[in-house]
Amino acid sequence: MNRIQLLLVSIWLLSIVTKTTFAQDKYVLKIVEIVKPYSNASDTIYHTTSTSLKWKDFAANPNENFPFAAMTNSGFGYKWSSLSDENRTVITVIISTYFIKSKSWVKANAKGAYELSHEQLHFDITKRQSEHFKNQLASLSLDENYAQSIHQLYLKYYAELKALQTQYDEETDHGLRKDEQALWQRKFNSIN
Repeated sequence: MNRIQLLLVSIWLLSIVTKTTFAQDKYVLKIVEIVKPYSNASDTIYHTTSTSLKWKDFAANPNENFPFAAMTNSGFGYKWSSLSDENRTVITVIISTYFIKSKSWVKANAKGAYELSHEQLHFDITKRQSEHFKNQLASLSLDENYAQSIHQLYLKYYAELKALQTQYDEETDHGLRKDEQALWQRKFNSIN
């Protein structure tokens, strides 16, 4: 290979490396998790490692038509924003795992510690799925379709959450099968 060909190949290789590096740095992801301390005045409880639900948090009127004793309304969500300049786009994703007091209820005859532990595990399962979403989001390869990619990932983990919550209630019969409840608690504790 003569010098000119070698120079052209070197320039070509350098341009490929530069484009690859630029493409990797073009979309930068920042993940922020909302963690707020418990407040009696707030309708929303954000999950933290020290979050323990109390029966007073179940503020909605109980639905007497439902066969189960309590209802936990928990979930996780995200919102995003982006800031761009000519070189890159910084995408900030804010994630929250929450419990809504005004949509959660308990029947008067079911306010025991055992029943509360069943409802707490619902909230903890929600937090675990939120963490799975966050971990996968951190390793997501982003391009110009980042909003769609993020949303598709969220839908995947939210659908898994709904299926897991249904499985939990079916296998424990909403906490009535104490042996299955204990099994779920052990299984959950062993993976966290």
